[in-house]
Amino acid sequence: MIREAILSENDETLTTIFQWIKAEWVYTFSTSQYEQLLQLKSSIHNEIAKASFIECIVAHENFVFSEELLKEYIQLVSIGATTELNAKPCLEDMTIMDSSYENLYLKLVELLEEEKAIRLLVMMPQVKPDSMPEKLHSFSEKLNTARRIQERSFMITSFLLIVHPQLNNYVDILALSLVYPSAEIALQDWSIQTPTSA
Repeated sequence: MIREAILSENDETLTTIFQWIKAEWVYTFSTSQYEQLLQLKSSIHNEIAKASFIECIVAHENFVFSEELLKEYIQLVSIGATTELNAKPCLEDMTIMDSSYENLYLKLVELLEEEKAIRLLVMMPQVKPDSMPEKLHSFSEKLNTARRIQERSFMITSFLLIVHPQLNNYVDILALSLVYPSAEIALQDWSIQTPTSA
């Protein structure tokens, strides 16, 4: 099915297949199935399909980190071949394999426009400031500001969920994105004692 999509140059089908494999099957692939999947890389020419392919192979336990693949993927992210939501777990998986978050940090700063790099990095673990080159000091400050804003907005939305009785009923239609699915879970995490709790 994959080879047919490649031969017919049906990029939309190919992208859908890789997304489906990643979501449902890649974890159950044997080593030989995974190696067969890897052999398809040179046949994929569409950027969106390439990004989906990389996200698919990185999710497998046999993935071996490659600096070249990281650079290629970041370039695909920079042209919008995948969403930032899809890029985050893929980049994190690559970082785990490389065990060098600093390397990822530097590549993102080097290859992406500043705003996009900040949006991705703000969702990932923090890098120690002393491990970053001096030339990235200004960027690091902007990233730290974005992290503080994210933390504060997290606290505000959590507080709203706890104190506003109607908010809990309409979580699914809010313009705000809440970290907690319900007020009860927010209360437990914040260890707030209510009159009904003992």
